[in-house]
Amino acid sequence: MAGSLSDDRMLMQPPVPERSMPLRVRDLMTGNVRTIPSNATLAEAERILITERLSELFVTDEEGFVVGVIPDYTLVKLHLTDAEPPRGLESVVSRRFLVIGPDSPLSVAARYLREHLHHRLAVVENRQLIGVLTRTRVLEHLASIPRSGEAA
Repeated sequence: MAGSLSDDRMLMQPPVPERSMPLRVRDLMTGNVRTIPSNATLAEAERILITERLSELFVTDEEGFVVGVIPDYTLVKLHLTDAEPPRGLESVVSRRFLVIGPDSPLSVAARYLREHLHHRLAVVENRQLIGVLTRTRVLEHLASIPRSGEAA
């Protein structure tokens, strides 16, 4: 059943998987996700994205809960426009991101990534961000499984 953390953010509860995959999200997720507090500056977010070579940066509130994400392309667009640069993060934070639990089947995560065209899923447990699962990581795993009719 799908639910919602707030108006814009989606909390995904895994439906019955289409096919069985023995792995869970926690088996392929990356832990120690870089975040930035919502009261940080735009310059700080940009510096982190550049120096740590990230394509997105998750934003947390005072309690450490994920409240949004800053995609690098948003900052690229800001540099390419003549508009007055925003002063804070709030104007560039996207509140639309997918969330999945660490014990969800990998097949469910793969389906979410395919259906929603996201590059990554925030892995959340007890409302805390504990990891990220990327499309690339799922592809690496899927590519390692021989297809039926293929030699191993």
